[in-house]
Amino acid sequence: MSIKVTGTAEAWDMVPGVVDEPRDGRTYSEVVLPFVARSDNFVLQGTKFSIGGFELLHEGTDVITGDQVVLDHKAFALNDQPFQLRINLSGFVLELAIRAGFVGMEGEGADQRLLFAITDISPREEQALRRVIRAYLNGQIANADDVMRAMDDPTGTGKAPAKPAEVVVRSNWKPRMIAGFASVLCALILTVSLISIYDKYMIIESSFASVTAPKVDILSPGMGRLELAVGQAGDTVSRDDPLFALRAAKIEADLDLSRARLAFLEASRDRRGLIINPRDVSALDEPQIKAVQSLGPDAASIELLEDEISLEIGRMKALELRLAALSQFAPCDCVVSWVQEDGAWLIEGDPLMTLAKTGPDHLRVEALIPLKDAKNFTNGQSAFVRLAGTQRLIPATIETILLDGQTRPRIGFPTWLRKDHSLGSVTFVVQEPLPPSTIGVPADVFVTDRLPLMEKFKHVAGY
Repeated sequence: MSIKVTGTAEAWDMVPGVVDEPRDGRTYSEVVLPFVARSDNFVLQGTKFSIGGFELLHEGTDVITGDQVVLDHKAFALNDQPFQLRINLSGFVLELAIRAGFVGMEGEGADQRLLFAITDISPREEQALRRVIRAYLNGQIANADDVMRAMDDPTGTGKAPAKPAEVVVRSNWKPRMIAGFASVLCALILTVSLISIYDKYMIIESSFASVTAPKVDILSPGMGRLELAVGQAGDTVSRDDPLFALRAAKIEADLDLSRARLAFLEASRDRRGLIINPRDVSALDEPQIKAVQSLGPDAASIELLEDEISLEIGRMKALELRLAALSQFAPCDCVVSWVQEDGAWLIEGDPLMTLAKTGPDHLRVEALIPLKDAKNFTNGQSAFVRLAGTQRLIPATIETILLDGQTRPRIGFPTWLRKDHSLGSVTFVVQEPLPPSTIGVPADVFVTDRLPLMEKFKHVAGY
């Protein structure tokens, strides 16, 4: 038995259970490539993306403190918030500034993932994302040439193109003019090829870079209740400014007891000193003489009292020094990166505060590089730095090269990235002063002896 259905598309909408849903395969094709997404102060690892959205792991990193955090839908209450995606491709990293909204969660436990839908993306960045997806569906990882091409290759339809009609055109151009145009075209192709080869083999780009500062960790000097002299994380302190004090009730009670005992010993010494001098005793009235005589047979042992007084004075000064050590002051011009809550109870050795030095010689740009590329770097080598959100290239030079990035106590760099043992650390001295507000800001680093040609053309063109 066969059923034949005829009619227009509107007639299909009237059939119960039949829904006409237009669908574009390129919009829903998902790409599984490593990428990182940053929103506000959090960095999350991505699992897959498409032209309409992306998926992130719910465990991320706080950029300011470097601590691991677990996020849920409450952290993304806004339906439209900015994200910065960094997709690792063939030989370079593609950065996309987009806006997306939270749509739901999938998975259970450690495999739980956050789903986002892209709500706003510029045409230029959308075109670049389409080309990355197109290359992935063809079984390739996109490179810089794929993303920067002026036009995509035509998509095959499976139909043979119609053979155009032959048109006979009589050329009146002289052979010399044809040769001139051919020479100009060859010179242009050669120039573009040389620029691409130069930027590919003469420029080394880092895997990740950001502005960092030396880290100062302050531990609790004793046990007590915390009284902060600074407000909160992000506050700026100057050298010798008070930071905090610990209220140690036991030390304060021992100090008060020592002072009272010292006063008693000194009073006893003064009273017993009257026994040593009979002329002083003769000057007393009868009640005072009875009070002196009531001191007993040990009243003349004034040397023993002097020893006890000296011992008590030493004990009191020691308690005062211990109490003073519970208050500390800023060791430098710093920014408070992290601090315990005011009123918290601490014991000796507990983490209390983390400071970032902000002096003119402290801020640096730190970059991670593959260890196999470390041989291409030398101290004093020229480089260019571009901070996130700007298009200006700042000259810089290499200061230090470390094969183990975990040995550098600096703040502003994600802690989880330092745990990758396949990456080394390179520190750059920027030739312009960096403000403290740039600590933790991502940056692009180009290591070369001269300005990258393609970057120079982009800078001149205003991209």
